[in-house]
Amino acid sequence: MQKNTQTPEKQTFTYFETLFDLGFHADEAKIYEWLLKNNQAKASAIAVGTGISRVLTYRGLDKLVEKGIIEKIDEDGSPAYFEAKHPSHLSSVLEKQKRTLAKAEIELQRDLGKMASDFNLATGKPNVQFFEGLEGVEKMLHDSLTTTQEIYTYADFDAVQQYFGDLNARYVHKRRQLQIHKKALITHTSTSQEYFKNYFKDITDIRFIPHNKQPFAAVAEIYDNKVSYITISENGLIGVLIEDVHIANMHRVVFEALWHQSESISEER
Repeated sequence: MQKNTQTPEKQTFTYFETLFDLGFHADEAKIYEWLLKNNQAKASAIAVGTGISRVLTYRGLDKLVEKGIIEKIDEDGSPAYFEAKHPSHLSSVLEKQKRTLAKAEIELQRDLGKMASDFNLATGKPNVQFFEGLEGVEKMLHDSLTTTQEIYTYADFDAVQQYFGDLNARYVHKRRQLQIHKKALITHTSTSQEYFKNYFKDITDIRFIPHNKQPFAAVAEIYDNKVSYITISENGLIGVLIEDVHIANMHRVVFEALWHQSESISEER
């Protein structure tokens, strides 16, 4: 490729927005486009052509070389030349951006609950979130898998099995993998009596509460400074997650009082 030895002219930038959206710094976008249109050039010519200071030009060139979309051509005893690679190399930049964003999404989902806790602690305001449908409720349930404490649960077992038994099975499997212990107060029916005889005893303690003529068709979980609720009906599932230390502590006290009054599986048998 022929070197550009003419006096460089300042240039209008056509692809700035596209390159900026790809994650380029403003200077990097200008430098790359200038090289794309001007063949090989030294850093001094690039600085004049782009209107960027020489210090920032060198910094931008180093970043573009690192991205793999320009080449640095060293000649013995002379300043280096730089040239743009074919624009098809920008696809690799895009793929890297996608991987970075996917990783960031995972990390954000992991840390979002803790961030909200820090915010609530600083402001003193309860945090309330709503979730709808199987996907939303599964997302809410998985929040409890971040706990470092034992989970307390109330559940209408028959309703759980009828409306989201498969989802609950996936959740329990993951909880067992993480070795998160749970105490659960379960509505006492012939179905639940039989089902919980050998139910993950290494991670779950079960006690029964009376199953009234009108079942409550809901689930509640208490963990950390949070209380979550799932309402269950033919119209769908609704989840509510409340984060507040006082509300969580109140529910924890009520649960423990009821726990000591309830019958264990061994006592029922």
